[in-house]
Amino acid sequence: MTDIRQYVLTHDFSYEIVVEIAHDVLTDERLCELVRFWGDGESRIEQHGALTAFLKLFAARFMTESVISTSPQDAFNEGRIDGFPAVDGSSGLRVVDYDEFSFKADDIDVLEI
Repeated sequence: MTDIRQYVLTHDFSYEIVVEIAHDVLTDERLCELVRFWGDGESRIEQHGALTAFLKLFAARFMTESVISTSPQDAFNEGRIDGFPAVDGSSGLRVVDYDEFSFKADDIDVLEI
């Protein structure tokens, strides 16, 4: 039986990503490998556990990519993002939904300093 769970990843300014993890594919061992790819990976695992450490790193990178790319999902799925798997479900990780950034001129404040 497949162990699939959904998680919502949020940032302080209310940006959200909903992901689905197939835990029989993206196991704790695999999550540790992905987190250890980064220099401070071991301390992140000790501090948060493998799943949370991975999801925090993933969310930060996905949010960044969603600002600079027209399709952050394609960037991950095509292997252009080092240290992270595809997000189409084939790796055990699937992005279900995410907030798209939209910058509107009316939302910009201008202050003389």
